[in-house]
Amino acid sequence: MLNCKSHAPILCLAAKQRRCELLKRLLEYGANYDIRDAAGRTPLRLAVQERNHDNAKILLKHGANPNARCDRFLFALQTAVLRNDHEMIDILVLNGADPNMRLWNGRSLLCLCTTRKIFQHLLSLGLDPLAGNLEGQPDVHYCLTSDDVDFFILQTSLIHTYHHREPIALAIFKDGILAIGSLLPKMVRVLGKESVKSMIDTEPAHTRSPLCMAAISGALDIIDVLIDIGADLEFEGHPIGTALMTASASGELSAVRHLVRRGAKIHYVSNRIQTISDLFNKSSHRSAVALAERHPDIIRWFLVNRYTEQLKIQSSSGGIGSEEPLRPWSGVRKLEYPLVGDRARQPYNSSIGYLRYLYKVKRSLRGKVLHYTKLSD
Repeated sequence: MLNCKSHAPILCLAAKQRRCELLKRLLEYGANYDIRDAAGRTPLRLAVQERNHDNAKILLKHGANPNARCDRFLFALQTAVLRNDHEMIDILVLNGADPNMRLWNGRSLLCLCTTRKIFQHLLSLGLDPLAGNLEGQPDVHYCLTSDDVDFFILQTSLIHTYHHREPIALAIFKDGILAIGSLLPKMVRVLGKESVKSMIDTEPAHTRSPLCMAAISGALDIIDVLIDIGADLEFEGHPIGTALMTASASGELSAVRHLVRRGAKIHYVSNRIQTISDLFNKSSHRSAVALAERHPDIIRWFLVNRYTEQLKIQSSSGGIGSEEPLRPWSGVRKLEYPLVGDRARQPYNSSIGYLRYLYKVKRSLRGKVLHYTKLSD
């Protein structure tokens, strides 16, 4: 009766709830401490999930296995790390949980950390950030995707110790360069352009280049950082061609405009063999205009707006022979343009960097009509 298989065994229900006395009684009457519910979770796993420290201690005292694999290939200790439960981690480790046990993909517990407190605690338990996984990458690379942990890695000697060993393979991240895109400006400011360039492979041999991926996504800030650290605008990091070619074919007008203004070539001859005709011609002509055939707004920008958008010296609205009387200058109007959300200053923005950002905002507002409320005197 106590150990019968059901959707929710009674011991699992007791472990999940804060009913210590009931849990003790069940274990004393012979309940199986490693029984599983329909989702494959043990009573210990459920106690850890609910941050129930007392129940976890009772189960471990009666022989529960802290290293039993549960649902989604997770162990109890991994669940405690995901819950940022510092005390539960100590309870499990003191009762035999192995902090070096790895996830199904070969990554360590460090890759699950979302706070620097837990990250530092796991380092104190002896976990090695340089240990590789099944993909051949050190765990410290994955830790850079956490906003709190990456700041700790950058501001301490950890990054100087680890980052020179292997460049970050962006292909291991689901979103490629976008996964650490927000981190790049902080990396450049703390480490310098040369160090960041050694960490980011801007010209991979077998995968798409970071610049091409940023162009396809329209990530202008990432494009700027990559160019600043030395990414080649004319590197063919995609089967279509350069970053400008991929942006044009993808319909990313903002990226097209940005890359052209940063100096990308609109036409060039490639030596890469893409088609049968290329094989006979020994070369292939690439044109961003031709690749934008399905995107008339990009073609219009290449042929017309690229020239009309340039800043010009404006002539008087009345013309030279205007008889309209001149009126005295009425003074300066003060406008408030609040910068909130993503446009507000971030903790990692330096003073000079933020001033440059404000200049870009002001420049982008030129020639636009702004609705404003008259300020009181």
